[in-house]
Amino acid sequence: MVQLCRTWRDWPRGIVTMGRRPGLSALKLVGALSALAVVGSLPAENWPALVAVLAVTWGALAVAGISGRTLRRRGRQFAPLAIGLAAATGISQPHAAAGLWLAVTCLRCFTAMAVGLWLVQVLSAREFLRLLSWCRLPPVFVTMVSFLLRYVVLAWEEHERLRLAQLARAGGPQSGWANWRAAIERVGLLLIRALDRAERTHRALCARGWDGTATWTE
Repeated sequence: MVQLCRTWRDWPRGIVTMGRRPGLSALKLVGALSALAVVGSLPAENWPALVAVLAVTWGALAVAGISGRTLRRRGRQFAPLAIGLAAATGISQPHAAAGLWLAVTCLRCFTAMAVGLWLVQVLSAREFLRLLSWCRLPPVFVTMVSFLLRYVVLAWEEHERLRLAQLARAGGPQSGWANWRAAIERVGLLLIRALDRAERTHRALCARGWDGTATWTE
């Protein structure tokens, strides 16, 4: 998750850098999509090529300034999903090739994760939105993406406030069923507060003459 913030200017380096060269932004996006296409299209027998793509991606992450500690943390968070997808893929293959497909699917998942991390680090949110506009996507869609990029951070901030409040009332971390119940309560409260915030934001935008499209200012 990106660093918690309240304004575009508070986002970490690589997220708010203003894009002066749209061609470079397009090149970054095309490079990431090309890497994903290569990873997804290579047959399982060419697993050395997948390892090479993963190594190149790790090198790009190092150049972009992402530390090994961050990679390990993101990898641990992503590991359950990758292992689950790999297991499902391996089960669907013949017994002799199940192990190969399991390993290759894990490689593909972790390479895709690394490519996504690199793209977030080198492509700013505003560059990404302007790139969507340049691609002639509907203005309403671009506006929805801009709201998503903004309010997913606010929703995470609200979740952290709720979690800290629950810990303070409980006197410390809980375990077992109490922890699950607290998580369910947080999700319910977060949904209610998110809907309330969305209504208030929509009314405020309409009061200011918003017509459903985003206006970019330097």
